[in-house]
Amino acid sequence: MSRSPGPPMPEARAGRRAVHEERTRRFIVDATKELIRTEGLAQLNTRRIAETASFAVGTLYNYFADFSEILAYVAADYLDEVYTVVLHDIEGIDNFEQRIRRATGIYAGYFLKNPEAFKVVFMAPIDPIPVALEQHLLIPRVAVLVHETFVQAGETGLVPKHHCELIEDMLGSTVHGMLLFHITGRSHSTAEAVLDRIDEVIRLLLSG
Repeated sequence: MSRSPGPPMPEARAGRRAVHEERTRRFIVDATKELIRTEGLAQLNTRRIAETASFAVGTLYNYFADFSEILAYVAADYLDEVYTVVLHDIEGIDNFEQRIRRATGIYAGYFLKNPEAFKVVFMAPIDPIPVALEQHLLIPRVAVLVHETFVQAGETGLVPKHHCELIEDMLGSTVHGMLLFHITGRSHSTAEAVLDRIDEVIRLLLSG
C-alpha cells in the first residue's frame, strides 16, 4: 500500500513562497507599467496600482515597502528593457564610431517613444533607492556597455585614453539633456530632429 506524501519540507515551502512573491512583484510591476503607459506618471498612485492589479492597497505593502520602491523596480525594469534593445541592435557592429552612434540612437529613440518611462527613470521621486537596486539604477547596464566600448577604443588608440572619460560624460549629459528638454515640452523639435541633433553631437565629439 503506497503512502501519501507528507507535508512539504520547510526548504520547499520557502522556495515556493519565494517564487510566489517574485511572480506577484512581477505582476505588480507590469500592472504599474501598463498604468504609466495609458495614464501617465502624474496620475499614478498606490490606489490605482492596487485597482489595476485587483489587490487591496494593503496587499501591495506585503511586496513593496512603499510607492517609491514600486517606482524603483519599475525604473529598473525600463532600464533592463532598453539595455536588451540596445544590445540586440548593436550585435555584430565592431566599428567603434558606428557602435557608439547606433547604441546612443537606439537608447534615445527608446525614451522618445516612451517619454513616461524617461520620467520614471530620471524624474520620479525615488528616495531612497533600494539597496538591492543601487547598482542597477546608479550605473545602468547601458552606461556600462558604452563605457566598455570607450575603454576598448582607448586601449586600441582609436580615442586618446585621457579623453575617454570626458567624452563619455559629455555624451551622457548631451543625450539626457536633449531628451529632458524634448520630453518636458521645452523644445519644439520633433523626435526625429532630436535624434539627428544627438547624432551630430556624437560625430562632433568623436571627431577628435
